[in-house]
Amino acid sequence: MHGPNRVATPDPSTTELEWFTAARKPLQEINSRLLDLMALVSGKPSRAAFPLALELRDIFSGLDFAARERAASCPYLLVDAGFQDAIRWASAAVELEPVVGPAGSFPGKEALELSHMTLTFAWSLVRSHREGANLLLGLSPACSKIIAELRLQELQHIAANHFDWIRPRWESRPEVWRRLLAAAKDANTLPLNSLGLQGLHLFFGDLLT
Repeated sequence: MHGPNRVATPDPSTTELEWFTAARKPLQEINSRLLDLMALVSGKPSRAAFPLALELRDIFSGLDFAARERAASCPYLLVDAGFQDAIRWASAAVELEPVVGPAGSFPGKEALELSHMTLTFAWSLVRSHREGANLLLGLSPACSKIIAELRLQELQHIAANHFDWIRPRWESRPEVWRRLLAAAKDANTLPLNSLGLQGLHLFFGDLLT
């Protein structure tokens, strides 16, 4: 299967490397912010533009801060920013003027903040470890090449003008989110941040093909 939510299967024999250890903290911070916003929006039925959060309303209503932090520790970026859409990124990379994009999933200020966090992290990781970025962020090789070649000013332009790109990964697969959030809700389960790359493959199963 192809699409924005597919990445290459990690090699089960892969050991945890320095780049992966270094990426964990900012990865968790971004995931945590996404989950906070999803929980916020799920309590506002009027935001029909975000059906996933509304569909998960029942589980988010019973998810406390500690459980959200456990979910955020999943060793994979839960945010997507069109990381498989090279045409989108190539077009944005040559923009010279600000653009007015459509409304995104989240309130403007919060979406803008998450956009800057996500894209800055992606740019930094792509430039320091391309293969690792492709895995953890779900980047296609074409997108990672475009992002790696962006100047910082260009990156900030995209983050500011295209914050509507910021969406939850697996947005059309609510069952995946239920699996993740249910595991996080149970404090007695194995901590998600201890899964490592092999555990990541086992946890998400056929999604990582």
